[in-house]
Amino acid sequence: MFITFEGIDGIGKSTQALRLKAWLEKLNYEVIYTFEPGGCELSKGVRELLLSGNIKDDIARLILFLGDRKLHVDKVIKPALDLNKIVICDRYNLSSIAYQSVNLDYKFVKEFVKSFNFVEPDINLFLDIKAEDALKRLENRGHAKDNIESEGVKYLNAVNENYKKLAEENNKIIVIDANKSELEIANLIKNYVNKILK
Repeated sequence: MFITFEGIDGIGKSTQALRLKAWLEKLNYEVIYTFEPGGCELSKGVRELLLSGNIKDDIARLILFLGDRKLHVDKVIKPALDLNKIVICDRYNLSSIAYQSVNLDYKFVKEFVKSFNFVEPDINLFLDIKAEDALKRLENRGHAKDNIESEGVKYLNAVNENYKKLAEENNKIIVIDANKSELEIANLIKNYVNKILK
């Protein structure tokens, strides 16, 4: 099974992904947790480059994200799935579309990402929250903003709206209210994943 966690930063994606991993391991599944960008050794430098803010061109950024994903799929995701492991990934295709189509044409980005024929997740868990609330959480954690988070509330709310648009078009995207408590969210996620396992 291939599970992705999606949404803007500050919503607890990593926390929930690791909780899910621990729960599945208790059920005796072999699970790997990974993330994008920079989820394999070869692409760590790509992550630093993308989050540095030095790449200003939107097309160049999109191509870098997809190049990073190609390496990640080939070196980490596909080999694990071939061994019948469960893969949990923090960000994947939906992130590229939701973020990059704020400044680029939505249909173009969606079709361009689709043209790479990356392995499709069995379930995409989109944690939905307003940008104002997500940024507040980041501030409370003392988290230093990267260049994407520094784009501000208007940009991040536009990203979130793109996620919602994607969810309307794809029944493998599960929308979860990220304003709920950590435990409530974890239980909702377990229920969705359990249905697929059965």
